[in-house]
Amino acid sequence: MTKHIYDFSQLDLSRVAVIGSAGSGKTTFSKKIGSLIGVTPTHLDKILLGENWTDLTHEQHVQILAPIVDEPTWLIDGMWSKTLDMRYQRATLVLFLDYKPAVCAWRAMTRSFKHMGKQRDDLAPGCKDKLDLKFYKYILGFRKGCRLKVLQAMQDHPEISIISFTKPKQAQEFLAQLQQYLNDKQN
Repeated sequence: MTKHIYDFSQLDLSRVAVIGSAGSGKTTFSKKIGSLIGVTPTHLDKILLGENWTDLTHEQHVQILAPIVDEPTWLIDGMWSKTLDMRYQRATLVLFLDYKPAVCAWRAMTRSFKHMGKQRDDLAPGCKDKLDLKFYKYILGFRKGCRLKVLQAMQDHPEISIISFTKPKQAQEFLAQLQQYLNDKQN
């Protein structure tokens, strides 16, 4: 695999959307980027889920998310495809964790076992981690469903810098290069 060199001087990190399938590692990746650029990530699963896994309406999602995307600076992680266009209209950079379904399913299952019955800080109150067949069907079907919406949104917004990672190692290289760039910039 060829190592990609990113030109961070050409990337605007003011409004970053991190997207991808469930289990791709969006939250962990966002926390790492956030610590590097000094922005606290907004986790969509925390703000767009109702308590105890209840559904909110699309109108509620828009009402909750609109003031966040209107801010001059943000880092938002989460898929929530029905709100994807809201983020794309303001994003300066989209980072797409486009991993194979098996990778995402394995990561999600590992996370579920680790946090089973516990409240994670990236989920709404009362949303304790659990094994859910519907959730794993979503992950395994992501490439035939949600991913197509992501690819269409990319075509609809050519003005946005978009970086797709097809392997976790690529995302780790991105983070390492970003850290080096920021260190060099400070010195």
